[in-house]
Amino acid sequence: MHLSALLLCLSLEALVKCATASDWCYTNCDDTPSTWEYLHGASCGGKRQSPIDIDTNNVHADPHLLNFNFVNFSSKHVIKSITNNGHTVKLKLHDGKVEVSGGGLNDTYSTIQLHFHWGNREHHPGSEHKIDGQRYLMEMHIVSMKKGLTIQQATEESEGIAAMAFFIK
Repeated sequence: MHLSALLLCLSLEALVKCATASDWCYTNCDDTPSTWEYLHGASCGGKRQSPIDIDTNNVHADPHLLNFNFVNFSSKHVIKSITNNGHTVKLKLHDGKVEVSGGGLNDTYSTIQLHFHWGNREHHPGSEHKIDGQRYLMEMHIVSMKKGLTIQQATEESEGIAAMAFFIK
């Protein structure tokens, strides 16, 4: 799979100019991950929430998992819009044009957006997730919903949304 065509569509200028002002943060502040569920407008705090710290001592390989299948990820014509929302750069994709399946997914998912987490100051040190306590310079999230569902239906179903994270060194 080549993400290069899609990633080239990102404007480096947009990445540089993105603001990091926020009501939440990761470290050395009042609103760290342990308090996020109490922030105004928050919808986190459940058992299947971000961020996570993967402890590789507790990770076991599943020999039954297949490779992921990525469809149309290298086409720049699938991008509907690119937005700076103050926390990240978000790419919205045209409905039904980009899909992911396989891996641990039991269904085909239609990718609706990609966004990035990166660090540039003390309270936003880079990736959202960690491996063995280590954050990375950047993290890309691919957010998809189960094919055939509306966004409302997908958010109400436990496996309606699939979010994949990729660390960038």
